[in-house]
Amino acid sequence: MGREKGAWERVCDGVGWAVAAGASKSVAVGVAYPHEVLRTRLRQAPVDGVLKYTGIVQCARLVVREEGLSALYGGLTPHLMRAVPASAIMFGVFEVVTRTGSAQVSACGSAVTTKLESDNTGPIENSVPYMDANYKCNIYLCRGYQYEDNTSRVMALHADDNIPFHINLVAGHKPGYANASVVDTSTNKVVAALKTWDHWPDVTDGSTYDQKTNFNVTIPSGLESACGTAGKCVIQWYWYAIANDQTYESCHDFYIVS
Repeated sequence: MGREKGAWERVCDGVGWAVAAGASKSVAVGVAYPHEVLRTRLRQAPVDGVLKYTGIVQCARLVVREEGLSALYGGLTPHLMRAVPASAIMFGVFEVVTRTGSAQVSACGSAVTTKLESDNTGPIENSVPYMDANYKCNIYLCRGYQYEDNTSRVMALHADDNIPFHINLVAGHKPGYANASVVDTSTNKVVAALKTWDHWPDVTDGSTYDQKTNFNVTIPSGLESACGTAGKCVIQWYWYAIANDQTYESCHDFYIVS
């Protein structure tokens, strides 16, 4: 179990997340930007009924032949000036200000909510003894966090966005299974598994704890229907330490921008 972080520690964590998110976004944009250029070219209206670009491969070849390879990165600088700060601010601020709220108190009861808040790095099972007549939520869905408490912190994401994760592992455990997934909040079912482990945080494979607790996931395509509205989906970290019979979760509300 860990103590609740103070304001300065949360700010420092937020700055770290902001830097990681900005760097991650820069790399992701650099890799994916030619696709955006080609997609824009393919949307050009026909001239005299004739399409200049007929497919992505033909488009890429023609652009490079006529304008050079650098044309695939035309407009990259202003795009980075918008995308990188936005990503850094979004993830940094979200990490600093995420809290429980009145909606969770109403749904889960004040006793459970207070325990979860005071033991924010502990297993969910630590809060089970505090369930009383006021408990009406499911603490095994995002630790009972409620969308209504976080409407101002919802992330707007696109397919192929690269999301940095940091897991605050404050106590050693025998390995268990873990995943980072997109979860439907109405059913508590996984919509898309982003990254999975059978034995997390096992490092006998030659990896390090730093590698196991710091990683990136990519938002897949095809989530527009399931997650196109805020409140329908979350990105959830889930870890079940089998030998300890303990469950750890954390969530971020988001929606897909089509």
